[in-house]
Amino acid sequence: MLGKVGKDRAPELKKIILDTALTKVHEHGWTDQAIQAAVSELGYSSSLSGLIRGPAELVEHHVAVLNTRFVEAFRSRPLSQMNTGEKLREAIKLRLSLNIPYLSNWSQALALGLHFSNTCNYLQLLHEVIDEMWHISGDHSNDLNWYSKRLLLTGVYCATETYMLTDKSTGYEDTWNFLDRRLSDLKQISTVPAQFGDAFRMAGTAV
Repeated sequence: MLGKVGKDRAPELKKIILDTALTKVHEHGWTDQAIQAAVSELGYSSSLSGLIRGPAELVEHHVAVLNTRFVEAFRSRPLSQMNTGEKLREAIKLRLSLNIPYLSNWSQALALGLHFSNTCNYLQLLHEVIDEMWHISGDHSNDLNWYSKRLLLTGVYCATETYMLTDKSTGYEDTWNFLDRRLSDLKQISTVPAQFGDAFRMAGTAV
């Protein structure tokens, strides 16, 4: 198959197929059928669907595309007058809002992304966007706090994303209120890693 299309064209064709398949998700879900429908619409040989690793790669492509869109949009926001907490709230709300058009079957996508065979790729994409949220919000820590901040915010993000799946409130108001509560919890417990870090540094100084 690759010999016919040329290995150098494979990445280009793959992206075209994945982009088109995303327009088929509402009808076919995150399935091989969505990929095959895209290949058919593009007029490609059905064998080219083999360029795609399956529905999980379609999910990963979608997440990567929205992550890029999020970073561009978040960087353009007037953030200078916001404190760190406000920036993080804005970041999570913005990123999750980008996914609203796909919420009707997003639980299927999450199941694919978190399947043991796909977890590494999906969690890498999650890590990258959480890291961008902290970085753009002004965090440049390079100690133990770097890890704890990202781990804690990942928990907030994932919990809010899960809550959003069943939220029927107008404008997802209940989801954003849920987010506010989780961020409030985060603010209270985020001092714990810092206290541990201070303790380690003090112990080192004492020695």
